[in-house]
Amino acid sequence: MRTDSTFTAVFGAIASFDLEDFEMSFLNAARTLLDIRGDITPPPPRDIVLPCDDLPEEEPYEQNDVGTAEGQSFMIEYKDSKGRISTRRITVWGIKRNTANHVLLYGKCHERKADRSFRADRILTCFDYDGEVHENVEQFLKDTFGMPASFELKQSPKEAWDDARDIIRPHVQILAAVSLSDHVMQECEISVGTAHCLAIAEENGLKPDTKKIRAFFKRVRPTEKSLLRTCDDLRSCPPHQISSLITAAVAVMDADGARHQEEVELINQLSEELLGMPVA
Repeated sequence: MRTDSTFTAVFGAIASFDLEDFEMSFLNAARTLLDIRGDITPPPPRDIVLPCDDLPEEEPYEQNDVGTAEGQSFMIEYKDSKGRISTRRITVWGIKRNTANHVLLYGKCHERKADRSFRADRILTCFDYDGEVHENVEQFLKDTFGMPASFELKQSPKEAWDDARDIIRPHVQILAAVSLSDHVMQECEISVGTAHCLAIAEENGLKPDTKKIRAFFKRVRPTEKSLLRTCDDLRSCPPHQISSLITAAVAVMDADGARHQEEVELINQLSEELLGMPVA
């Protein structure tokens, strides 16, 4: 049976209770237990795949949050700006839009043990740690982060072309250089180059306007500096794309029915640089 002394002890404890001290103690304990930076994660449900030079891609962003990120963690299959596929575990601490209106997931990449940002429209698949697969990325993000019903990952045609142009730029640089080796860019060479670049864009899930690719190809005038940068970019491309580019370069050279010495020399130099052997 409770006595007056029991009530006195209880009310005395309540009166002396300091909510602020409790909150600070609780938060400190939580930080210790949960590791607020997200380093404690379950085993990956899929094999981890990472590019060799997996450097962060800087993306300027707006301050307003798109959804509610509070440490949600899962695995993603991701295609970066160079078309390289990776699979990794992430914990998300913020969701923003960049200046081009793309949705960015900011958080921790557990494979690199570093902060990273990931464009939501480049996420191919999401995986829960129990192995459940979510191929509808847009719906997964809505369910996980409370995106509004009007939220869409689909880009406008202008933005889609911007992505396509970034991906095909190295290929256009090389093929235009081959075409211009004899100082004349023929229509038949432009057609071959355009077809190759369209295939590269479609391989990366994009469907740009063929007329835009053709116009872009016709306007490019490669310089020594731009070609050096292009070779650096191509080293990080998948091997099959390099082989496809060399094949397309030979097709551009042969499109006008004549092999000029300058074209042969350029293609062989490129092939030796990227494949370690001449081809023409």
